[in-house]
Amino acid sequence: MKFKNINGKIVDVPSVRGWLQTLHSLRKIWFKLEKEGFTFMSTRNFNQDPVENFFAAIRNHQGRNINPTCNNFIASFKTLTINNFQTIRSPGSNCEEDGSDGVLTNLKTFMCTEQEHTELETTMDERTALSIINRLKKYVASKELLNLNLDTYIAGFVAKKLIQKIGNCDKCKKNLTSVSGTGVQNTFIRFRAYSPKSLLFPESSFSAYFSELYFHCPQLFDMFCTGNNLKLNMSYILKRITHFPHDCNKHNLQDIIIEFVTHFYILAKVRNIVKILKGLRQPPPGGYKDYLNNLAFTKSKMFLKK
Repeated sequence: MKFKNINGKIVDVPSVRGWLQTLHSLRKIWFKLEKEGFTFMSTRNFNQDPVENFFAAIRNHQGRNINPTCNNFIASFKTLTINNFQTIRSPGSNCEEDGSDGVLTNLKTFMCTEQEHTELETTMDERTALSIINRLKKYVASKELLNLNLDTYIAGFVAKKLIQKIGNCDKCKKNLTSVSGTGVQNTFIRFRAYSPKSLLFPESSFSAYFSELYFHCPQLFDMFCTGNNLKLNMSYILKRITHFPHDCNKHNLQDIIIEFVTHFYILAKVRNIVKILKGLRQPPPGGYKDYLNNLAFTKSKMFLKK
């Protein structure tokens, strides 16, 4: 099929030429399969939509950079692998969903169910749990005003997210938040809140409990990050060594808090490592004290030199 353009020149359409080439190739494939004893051939399985979906995820991560270099592509691929491909397919694209759950489907253990928690409690033996608990540093509440304000500020954010997750429960809201924010530990929240309802003041016992959980998370992450069930293992140990003084007759508030805080920490940790690998974070004056952060920084220097 050919056409005459405005200059009178005979031209063919690239899409039609490609379509004819596809038909010619499929015939050759079928002749070969037929000789091997195949009785049918599903042409649908030859489409390149999964490849298109993959490159759509790469483009989605690159932002306005539609022509990435090899190094840009490798960096995006590593990030997407860790993030499990946030975008399954390109919105509005002319391709169907390929049924993929992502590259690292085992990361879905982060989003575990209560049944999986029960299974973990029965499979982790007591000796292993006690050995891990004995290796943990003892939590001592910080008395520095800066650390108190930082922990309280983050605890207020977590309390807001927990209330959204739990729903309309007055008792849980009372256990997580406080109406009064007059304490010195709430200074950051008062200064940063652009309206009275934009940020929440955490209840004092919840703020202290959050600080204790977040103190243990880095240690537990380093212990379990090389194995399976990272979130489940961290949550199980935190249940053994901590106690939230309040509860609700409708919700298991302590389990909900631990599940959310653990998930919150893991995501923050992974995102921070990705930024270090991409060269978007520089080490503090004394260097990274965390082993994984330091390793990521060393890898980033090797990568950026290339």
